[in-house]
Amino acid sequence: MANNSNIFVISLIGSTQRRENLKAHFNAIGMPFEWIDAVYGIELSDEEYRKLCDLDAINKNPTWLNRSAIGCALSHYNAFNEIISRNLPYAIIFEDDVIIQKDFCLTF
Repeated sequence: MANNSNIFVISLIGSTQRRENLKAHFNAIGMPFEWIDAVYGIELSDEEYRKLCDLDAINKNPTWLNRSAIGCALSHYNAFNEIISRNLPYAIIFEDDVIIQKDFCLTF
């Protein structure tokens, strides 16, 4: 977390091409940001899975509470924790497949 931005982008560490493309795009429009390393839910150990998840809820909703969805939720949770730990009054969280429109304006 190098630049103390209020803009965070969630991305898997191995998503090199996505990260390069998004970094170039954000730099071109002058938007500073920081990476939040995504949680790859499929790679959660059984121990982590049991510790971090409500297994009753998962058993009741296995179709949409799959490991990928859980990884996504945990990634956002980590971003929220970063915002709270810095006591930021506001922040924007993007995922690495975001498309910023030309008229998107930041005034903070």
